[in-house]
Amino acid sequence: TGFGLGASVIFRCHQEMMLIGNSSTVCQIDGRWRYPPPLCLAPCVVPTVSQGIVEPIEVEVDQQNATVTAPAVINNYGSIKVRHGTILEVICDTHYEFPINSLSPPTCNNGTWSTIPRCVPARCKTLPKSPKYGMVISPKTEHGMKARFRCKDGFALSTIQGKPITNSTEHVLTCSFGNWSGETPVCLEVYCQFPGYIPHGKV
Repeated sequence: TGFGLGASVIFRCHQEMMLIGNSSTVCQIDGRWRYPPPLCLAPCVVPTVSQGIVEPIEVEVDQQNATVTAPAVINNYGSIKVRHGTILEVICDTHYEFPINSLSPPTCNNGTWSTIPRCVPARCKTLPKSPKYGMVISPKTEHGMKARFRCKDGFALSTIQGKPITNSTEHVLTCSFGNWSGETPVCLEVYCQFPGYIPHGKV
């Protein structure tokens, strides 16, 4: 049948849920409640990642925008749950990293993580160094990508020992867990051999 003027109600969320908004409200003279009902937002289960660990960073913003740390909740099964709004710091093992295309850290949003935390083989931070009088060609620097080399006109690809490289697709460097593996070739100047003597004439 409704509530009379001045009546107040208290809102409570189920266990482990986080209340966002006002926890109570009052019936006003115009027949409206002073505050709208709050939201009850679900926690998230902290996931595990291979080749790394995750650390929850839980902050709760109060009405004055002050931040306080909120404790994690452990359920009966031993898995850790954290409140809505918690972010995860992903710490990967050596030679692994959190994907660079993930612009923001995983954030708990009403029981679901904004992105799935994972550790992938590290990308190479830069391209291999270009040989003198040459250039390096690589589409990307992710793990497993290959880099090829090309020389300027008048120069030819050779091994460091000076052996000519006839097939440039075979002499490549591979990005492996953050480092380029293989040997960078050199570009040696191309010389035409002496054409030889001609009968009854001069060179």
